[in-house]
Amino acid sequence: MIIDGKPVTAAPGATVLEAAREAGLFIPALCHHPALPADGSCRLCLVEVDGRRGLQPACTLPAAEGLVVRTDTGGSRALREQLLRLMLARYAPGTGRADNELLSLAARYGVPAP
Repeated sequence: MIIDGKPVTAAPGATVLEAAREAGLFIPALCHHPALPADGSCRLCLVEVDGRRGLQPACTLPAAEGLVVRTDTGGSRALREQLLRLMLARYAPGTGRADNELLSLAARYGVPAP
């Protein structure tokens, strides 16, 4: 599999998100936790896959030989910014931990926090 131009080998049963993280590649996700089943609920991990229409959730997409994945395209970036704005619309400042992952992702994508 190729992710962002880099050859990546995935463990059997791994998802694209897990394979990318194992290879040191960044794909944002807030809802993914190894102890829970993947459900793609936050939608931040959406990526483009050659030969497939629309964006695909990397957290539920099985890694497979021959996949060509792009993690940071104009479409995926725009959607992530929009999703982060929606999430932050309901965010109460001062809540959460000091290492708040939502606020870190908002800063990374240039979305102002409330």
